[in-house]
Amino acid sequence: MNATDRIHLMPLMVAACYGSDWISTRIERWTGSLFAPRPLMVSPSHVAVICRRHDAYLWVESTTMCDHPCLIRGEHVAGCQAHWLDYRVADYVNAGGRVDLYQPVFANRLTAAESDELSHLLLQFVERQIGYDLGGAMISGTRIYKRTPLAPYADLHKVFCSELVAKAAMRFGMLPVDNPAFYPPGELIRSMLRMGTIELAKRDVQPTEVTQ
Repeated sequence: MNATDRIHLMPLMVAACYGSDWISTRIERWTGSLFAPRPLMVSPSHVAVICRRHDAYLWVESTTMCDHPCLIRGEHVAGCQAHWLDYRVADYVNAGGRVDLYQPVFANRLTAAESDELSHLLLQFVERQIGYDLGGAMISGTRIYKRTPLAPYADLHKVFCSELVAKAAMRFGMLPVDNPAFYPPGELIRSMLRMGTIELAKRDVQPTEVTQ
């Protein structure tokens, strides 16, 4: 494959993942929006964030649905974990789903020092063995309850996928500081697009385009 065919990867890219299983399709339709741009009327069911570590790019996520051992912990885990990008893109593509990649706009791209800080932040979640927050993920998909006084406070001792990505985005000024648990995957992407901090890098990414 020609190097020019590969996607130009950068820190704080966000992977928007669309699964083909029934759980994923329910999330995608339940958290969609008729007022979103057409490609986002159906929301992604999962998101991950990209960081750069030792001259390699890692896909960092919080999930219970990955068959690969975590690159950092060396074992299968439920919760925060890191993987090679092409492995995780292939998981979605081979199962009949897809992955879209969003990148920071030019004014929000990280410096080398900020990239190191992002990697340190995200890998702390992995190394601290932060688990998956199923209850938070379910509440985040509601449109009313989470904005009431009954909504739970943020608890970074366990996080769901878009809560992890939202926390990283807030740390680097790509989302306003708020409760990161308020963002399901689709709302996270829509909010960052609305703020003008990310843009679409590539729709329907193929594993060969992110091979390192």
